[in-house]
Amino acid sequence: MKSFLVCLFLAGVAVAQHGHGWGGWAGHGLVAPGVAAHGLVAPALAAPSLVAPAVAAPSLVVPAVAAPSLIAPAVAAPGLIAPASAAGSLYAAPTAAGSLYAAPTAAGSLYAAPSAAGSVVAAPTAAGSVYAAPSAAGSIVAAPSAAGSIAAAPSSAGSIVAAPSSAGSIAVAPSSAGSIAVAPSHAGSVAAAPSVAGSVVAGHGAAGWASHGWAGHGHGHW
Repeated sequence: MKSFLVCLFLAGVAVAQHGHGWGGWAGHGLVAPGVAAHGLVAPALAAPSLVAPAVAAPSLVVPAVAAPSLIAPAVAAPGLIAPASAAGSLYAAPTAAGSLYAAPTAAGSLYAAPSAAGSVVAAPTAAGSVYAAPSAAGSIVAAPSAAGSIAAAPSSAGSIVAAPSSAGSIAVAPSSAGSIAVAPSHAGSVAAAPSVAGSVVAGHGAAGWASHGWAGHGHGHW
């Protein structure tokens, strides 16, 4: 029995010396093939994109960073938030919810002042531009302006009202909510008298205003 055990011991020593023990098998990739071939055990390590494709393609993780306009369009397009601009362009400043607010600009551009939510209000500008005064929410109000422009006076919510202007422009007088009323103006323009809500009434000169009830209603003459 002792001789048999001694033989086994000597045989193990001989095998170990020739590199065929467990360590040798591991070295040949038979015991732990994943260690010899890393791609078989952790292919994600060999191909990082399989584990973290967002790292390989940053746009998949943070598209807004790859495309700044998606996260901050105002930054990509400064014109959307830029304050003062050159003549003829739009100048936007803080406004109430849903309304348009513009600061003074050169002639021919849009100039707007604070207004109620959803309405458009403009301040005086040079000839040919839009001039509007404060109005109720949702309505458009303008004051007299130079020839060729649009001039309007305060009106009820949702209606359009304009005051007399120079030749070639549109002049409107106050009217009821939802209606359009125009006052007399110079040759070439459109003039209408006040009317009931939703209707349009037009005059034909100073004499026509009296026949349309201006004098009777105490509106006087422009």
